[in-house]
Amino acid sequence: MNRTTTLRTAYCASLGLMAAAIMGIAGCANPERSRDLANPTIDPAVTAKQVCSACHGATGNSVSPNFPRLAGQNADYLEAQLKNFRGHQRSDPEGYEYMWGISRNLTDEQIHGLAAYFSKQAPQPNPASVSELASAGKNIFENGIPDKQVTACQACHGPKGEGLASFPRLAGQHQDYMAKQLLVFRDTEGRPGTPMTQVTHSLERGDVQAVTNDPMEASWIGFKLWTAAVAAAGTTEIEAVRRALAGRSIRAPSGFDVKLDAENQHLHMPAFIGRMDEKNFIWPVWASPTLLAPEPWSRWLPDNAGAAVDYAQSA
Repeated sequence: MNRTTTLRTAYCASLGLMAAAIMGIAGCANPERSRDLANPTIDPAVTAKQVCSACHGATGNSVSPNFPRLAGQNADYLEAQLKNFRGHQRSDPEGYEYMWGISRNLTDEQIHGLAAYFSKQAPQPNPASVSELASAGKNIFENGIPDKQVTACQACHGPKGEGLASFPRLAGQHQDYMAKQLLVFRDTEGRPGTPMTQVTHSLERGDVQAVTNDPMEASWIGFKLWTAAVAAAGTTEIEAVRRALAGRSIRAPSGFDVKLDAENQHLHMPAFIGRMDEKNFIWPVWASPTLLAPEPWSRWLPDNAGAAVDYAQSA
């Protein structure tokens, strides 16, 4: 190899090193948008907004009931759960399907920072429920079920469900998520090392439904949409309210938004895909990122051709 070739090789090598350095600088030039979970120097708030927000929302107020709300949650509890995910001690379905991989490279400092971030976010309240089932759940929450040796929920979670010490906040949580977790505690070993295994041992499915919330969501949505339309129309006159209903949106008790179609009587809603376990309980594994438009009349039935309901027209 002559001197010219040697100099050319060295020059090319130096260019390569400079390019690599420039690329490295570029990759770190915008750490406030980084999604690198293996980089402990990234601000936990950035990780929360760039990674965690995909499921839990930027402020921890998740929309899908498949993912728990983290806003205002007890920091010690969040920290413990992230470490349980990382160490695979927590193995409920959503735990290993979503969180094992995400938490794999998190350091203790990152976990501490994420827990602190979400604990400081303002939680969104759920709509109040006045049904008989909700009343039964309130009684279990406040008094337990002495005949079944079920402890009152407020003994550990506080009189308003806002959590005590290392016990988690329940107030504002999705009904579906809490119901699933109660069944995980009762029926599986997916969340070991917690007193909830003993607490839920004697709970029946009706108790689980009662203590989590009111399942009559469709009735609630219909009532709330109608009252909102009355307020918008400024009258209870039927035709005016029907016109005000068209295109109206509302947040369902489970946490997702729905919208009444402007041309028919059906709702735009998110779609969910679930997996049924051996007890015939459905665990959602996917939710559509946007609302899906309804098809109220089956395209496969000839009699439905051209069928429609127009709220702007009289019945």
